[in-house]
Amino acid sequence: MASGMALEDARESALATADELSRASQREVGSDLIAVILHGSLVSGDLVVDRSDIDLLVIVSGSLTAQQKSNLGTSVTSLAHDRWLDYRVVTSETARQLSPSPMLDFYVGRHPDLPEGVEIEHDVIAEPDLLFEFDICRQAGRSLVGPRPTDVIGAVPEDWLLNLGDQYLKRWQEIDYDEHSAELMVLTACRLWYRSREHRHCTKSEAARWVMRQAAELRAPKLALERRTTDATPAISEADVMTLLTRVRTVLAHRHHA
Repeated sequence: MASGMALEDARESALATADELSRASQREVGSDLIAVILHGSLVSGDLVVDRSDIDLLVIVSGSLTAQQKSNLGTSVTSLAHDRWLDYRVVTSETARQLSPSPMLDFYVGRHPDLPEGVEIEHDVIAEPDLLFEFDICRQAGRSLVGPRPTDVIGAVPEDWLLNLGDQYLKRWQEIDYDEHSAELMVLTACRLWYRSREHRHCTKSEAARWVMRQAAELRAPKLALERRTTDATPAISEADVMTLLTRVRTVLAHRHHA
């Protein structure tokens, strides 16, 4: 686990990169740029050194040109060459007039598990995950450029979020178990349970601790939190993960009757 000084140094360095990416967005997009919103662990304080992303949502007036996307791809990958990154671009119409499957205009991702470490999506595609991003930005995002997030992003219906989350949990129940993804599955389930009861967004670590208080008998949240916040890498069994997923799906199914 990183020391307090190392964590603060990592945070300041990542924030500096986020500012550089924001300036690159302004330079490449120009007057079409409406907002650059930083969100995720850099804002929430749940940063994990060498693992957390720089999460940026970029809102533009209309779909980017092929040249703008090419220039952005070059600039963003250059600036984030040693960072984990999720850089998403949407139009202002997509951000304001929400649908259950909003359209992603452009994407750059950098993660160790991606081919060659980098993924760039130039095509306009449907991306339901944007609903979670919009919701997080409205609640806890920080505008590096442009208006406040609530001024440029519409309110996401909670049922859309929880129904989409339930689809993910169902999918994980159906596919072959991948222990490599256990932490993601567990912390996602914990956040959905928290959201269904508290009606707001929370960090991964906060959600795991909340579930541990609600159901101390569940093993998976404690193990996932240990993986996230310490240098330990405890195994998380398929049985423990599936028990949690089933429990959370039951909670989600009965939320209207609570």
